[in-house]
Amino acid sequence: MIAAVRVYAGLTDAAVAAIADRSADIGAMLCRVPGCVGCQLIRTRDGLVVIIIGDDEPALVEAGRRFVAWTRRHVPTFSPSALPAVWAGDVLLSTLDLRDRGRA
Repeated sequence: MIAAVRVYAGLTDAAVAAIADRSADIGAMLCRVPGCVGCQLIRTRDGLVVIIIGDDEPALVEAGRRFVAWTRRHVPTFSPSALPAVWAGDVLLSTLDLRDRGRA
């Protein structure tokens, strides 16, 4: 498995609240990406962290592309102050059972 972490800084509270309100829709959309295993959205003091776990790099790239496209369509206030900081790499340990999202 491979994961990508995207940090979106400089978002308004309204933009993060709109994303939080639609988080189930975002999760469903991202999990339809072929090879996407799971995702997490984390609210921070300054914005949002998006973590996507997938089988390979193309799945992560496509999921990231779809996240941005979705937010542009559904959250007009989503306007980060800069491009996201992105980290990606092999998952060495995960204690989350991504197959049973109801427990998370």
